[in-house]
This record gives sequence, structure tokens and C-alpha cells, in this order.
Amino acid sequence: SVILGSALRASGDARTPMLVNLGMNLINIVLNLFMIFPTRIVSLGGFTFTLPGFGWGVSGAAIATAVSVVFSGSMMLWRVLKNPILSPKKLKIQKKRELWDGKTMLECVRVGLPVALQNLGVFSGQVVFSAQVTALGKTALATHSLAITAEQAFYIPGFGMQAAASTLSGIALGERDEKKLDRITRMVLAISVMLITGGILVLFPQAMMSIFTSDRAVIEAGGRILRIVACSEPLYGAMIIFEGIYQGVGQTKYPFAVALATMWIARIG
Repeated sequence: SVILGSALRASGDARTPMLVNLGMNLINIVLNLFMIFPTRIVSLGGFTFTLPGFGWGVSGAAIATAVSVVFSGSMMLWRVLKNPILSPKKLKIQKKRELWDGKTMLECVRVGLPVALQNLGVFSGQVVFSAQVTALGKTALATHSLAITAEQAFYIPGFGMQAAASTLSGIALGERDEKKLDRITRMVLAISVMLITGGILVLFPQAMMSIFTSDRAVIEAGGRILRIVACSEPLYGAMIIFEGIYQGVGQTKYPFAVALATMWIARIG
């Protein structure tokens, strides 16, 4: 799903990955409603009704996730096979040896290996960081987890712009169009969006936390946390966009070094 979605965006089709990912999340949410909880009485908008359920708990959540991801990967594959640029069926290959381009594959490894190591370093650092927070107790862990969830809702637009910046900068590089690449690196829109989202976090942090929990201690602590991290949102938006541009033009070693230093020296330290 991830690889084929990126290929579709690079071919100029950003609509399909968006729709497929929306479908994946919708399937996951609906299946979670039925698989996690047992049959129960639900009140919604003044109406009360019985919602059937399997009551499988965490296993139900895992099944829902697996089904939704299989759907996503299958749909991405189907669209790639239909895409006139990407489909192997559309390629006029005369000899079998032309199926494998060693130089291109080596370039993929050169560009992709630092990104893979970056993700490994960041995610393993998040595990260590979460373990540090866990030692502070259940309230601190709940506050930390829910505050991150609330914050993610506001920097998701930045990751959407990162995908666009990565794709467009790669295309500009392929076209050898320096002016287009220069225009792409202007991040006024991204920073503007992150300024707005950061402002919302500053003004209504407790309202955001109350969406996820009714525990007053968690809401109070989470509100303070969100106000602190809101100050970094514009620079976080800039970092996300620049990372996408670096990856789009194949310069992945620098973002790798910055990400490791940010996680393992600054954050965990």
C-alpha cells in the first residue's frame, strides 16, 4: 500500500491513494465498532438503539486493522495495473533482461536505505521515550498518549504537503527545471497552516483533550502539554516539508542524520 501509493503519486495520480486510504480508515472504524465491543445499547443524537458486537477486544482491533490494510494494498495494486504509466502489462518489453535495471535498483537502494534506517531509528526512539514516560505512572502515560493523538490531528496536513512536495520536487528534478524546484521549496502555505493549527492548540487545548477522555487530571495535564508543543508547530511544518523535498530529490542522508540527532540526542536526552 505504501510503496504503490507513492508510485501512483509520482505518476501524477494523487487522488487514488487519497480515496483508498479514506476507504481503509472507514473500514477500520466500522469493523472496530462491531469487533471490539460486545452487543450493547448506544445513545446517539437523542436516539437509543442496540448495536451488535463480537466482543473480541484487542484481537478484534487487530483483525479490523488487518482487513483494512489488505483492502488498501489490494486496491493500490489494482490501480497500478490499470495505470498506463506504471502497469507492467502496458510496458513494451522486448527482452526479459529489460525487466531488471541494475543501475536503477542500486539508485533505489542508495536513496531508500537512509530513509529505512531513519524510520527504524525514529520508531525505536519512540519506544524508548514511551518507556521513560511509563515510569512516571498511568496518568502520565495516558496524558502523553492522548496528547500525541490530539496533536497529530493538527499536523496531518503537514504530512499531506510533504507527500506533495516530495512528488513535485522529484518531477522538477527529472525535468531539470530549477525554477519549478525553487517554487516548490517556498513553504509559506505549509507554515501558514501550521500557524493556524498551532493557534487552535493554544486556545482550545482542554477541549481537544476532552474529545478523547473524561478524566479531569488527564485533561488538565494534556492541555498544558498541548500549549507547550503548539509553539513548535510552524517549525515542525517547515521540517516536514523540507524532509519531503530532500527525499524527492534523492538526498536522504541529511534528513536521516537530523532525525537521529533530534530523537536520540535532543528528545531522549
